Amino acid sequence: MIIMHITFEPLAESHFPLLLKWLTTPHVKAWWDKDIHWTADLIQEKYNSYVKGFKLQERVPKKIDAYIICADTTPVGYIYIMPIIFQEVCH
Repeated sequence: MIIMHITFEPLAESHFPLLLKWLTTPHVKAWWDKDIHWTADLIQEKYNSYVKGFKLQERVPKKIDAYIICADTTPVGYIYIMPIIFQEVCH
């Protein structure tokens, strides 16, 4: 039996080249941000605040926890956690 350990590493600036590689890979590009031409500068601009624990939405900081998913020690994916706020709309 093969046992694999799945871990979540907090996103760090050292992961940015990996994000750039993933986001420009054709099979990822087909599904994720098709219209964006990712560069190292754009990765830095978008994900720098994620490393610090927030995401700017409409210029308002929102809490975010971003991670690189690892299978054993190999990075295999990216995931983030954000609080969801439900607002009840009354008519």
